[in-house]
Amino acid sequence: SAGVALITSDNAYLFTDGRYHEQAELELPSTWTLMKQGNANVPTWQEFVASDTCKGLTISIDPFLHPYQVVAGLQKSLGASRVKLLQQNLIDAIWTHHRPQFPCTTLRIHPLQWAGRDVSEKLHGLREVMAEHQATTLVVSSLDEIMWMFNVRGSDMQCNPVSISYAVITSNEAILFIDPHKINAEVAQHLAAHHVTLRPYNDILSYLTTAAADASQQWIWVDTATANAAIATVIPANKRLEKESPIVAMKAVKNHAELAGMRACHLRDGAAFVEFVSWLDEELTVHNNEHLTEVDLHQHLTASRASYDLFLEPSFPTIAGVNSNGAIIHYRAEPTTCQTLTRHDMLLLDSGGQYADGTTDVTRTFHFGVPTAHQKNMYTRVLKGHIAIDRLVFPTGTPGYLLD
Repeated sequence: SAGVALITSDNAYLFTDGRYHEQAELELPSTWTLMKQGNANVPTWQEFVASDTCKGLTISIDPFLHPYQVVAGLQKSLGASRVKLLQQNLIDAIWTHHRPQFPCTTLRIHPLQWAGRDVSEKLHGLREVMAEHQATTLVVSSLDEIMWMFNVRGSDMQCNPVSISYAVITSNEAILFIDPHKINAEVAQHLAAHHVTLRPYNDILSYLTTAAADASQQWIWVDTATANAAIATVIPANKRLEKESPIVAMKAVKNHAELAGMRACHLRDGAAFVEFVSWLDEELTVHNNEHLTEVDLHQHLTASRASYDLFLEPSFPTIAGVNSNGAIIHYRAEPTTCQTLTRHDMLLLDSGGQYADGTTDVTRTFHFGVPTAHQKNMYTRVLKGHIAIDRLVFPTGTPGYLLD
């Protein structure tokens, strides 16, 4: 979920952060070099391409895969002539067999009882913010923002209720750019009721090109930290308002229905989780079952959640790590390589559920026998760290992710 591949004529590099160092070392073939970002003296991929190692090389980029700010930063540091925006992704050109189909799952309506605000109300509030900034058009490329704005959900991505799409909001139009096969009659009626127009997904660039040429356009608002370079570069700089999407702040403030849904789904999820832990404790300590694998744990926990109302799918692939596997961030058990769990082992269990009314994410560490002194020490140190962060008064201007 986080990494950049840099391929030259004679080398291949993978840049990724500390969450994936151990996994990458296990899975990368010897022909690749792992660049452990965050470690001392390891450059970012942007610093690497600006170093003597890549001196004189032209950096080719698929503009649909990289945010505009990243591409603009490269052009500034390397010179525009050394950064080439490709018309076709080179991997697309060679990946012709056994390639998954582009996802095309049907949208579903996110009912008002859980959304709390209807689409027309959201659009009205959004247009007020746009007017304050003299923006006549807003381009929305973040999928979570699009789903929230139109009160719909998708399933194009496993564990993530979104659908691949773009949206454009103007003072008098709301357009959803999406594969028409994803829209059934019910969703079409829902969107039409709020005057949302549908256009094919691939029309976005031609639409923005025409809009940018319109003399009546003032500012075209685009969040260049998240919008890809292909989208942003068709908007001339003298018409491009580069600011964080206003939808970010709008959807961060939860209404009563959203808060109620969050609480309700956590109650159901908590009950499912406790039922699972009770079953696991009995299997290990009463029946002395020594054949449960990490995959078995995922399957039983998912089945427990699925027995409760409004469950859709896991909110991410369950991380069930026995002993050393618990140290692999975002570890994913496979049937052929997973470990078995006994009451003498330590288990890290990180899991969650997507429900129609909310999302959960629960992490717990278990030992069903007698842990060693070292395990107790490490567990206690982590616990003390959590308590310290929980009690800390945030220094002014310090975001939470810096507190570690």
